[in-house]
Amino acid sequence: MSARQWLFAASYDFLDRTVQSRVAPYRRQTAGLATGEVLEVGGGTGANLAYYPDDTRLTVAEPNPHMAVRLRRRAMRLEREIDIVSARGEQLPFDDSSFDCVVTTLVL
Repeated sequence: MSARQWLFAASYDFLDRTVQSRVAPYRRQTAGLATGEVLEVGGGTGANLAYYPDDTRLTVAEPNPHMAVRLRRRAMRLEREIDIVSARGEQLPFDDSSFDCVVTTLVL
């Protein structure tokens, strides 16, 4: 775990709040329309969690362990059940056709 990963995780929510009003419509159009078994690639600190419909089953791939800690905390606050997998988008540990929908925002 690098200091850079920690710093990015520690500052991400602050940075996200500065653009939230501009990206919220896109979060609604991506996470908000997801259905079924959903994979989010690069879930970060969980900025999309509040937008997913309640009936989605959510798995989040997040390689930064510091982000994953914040992601789990946010999921608990939102009473949202999720599975977090430590994986990069280029090396996902899932079989083809494992998910109905894949979401990624502000990752690429």
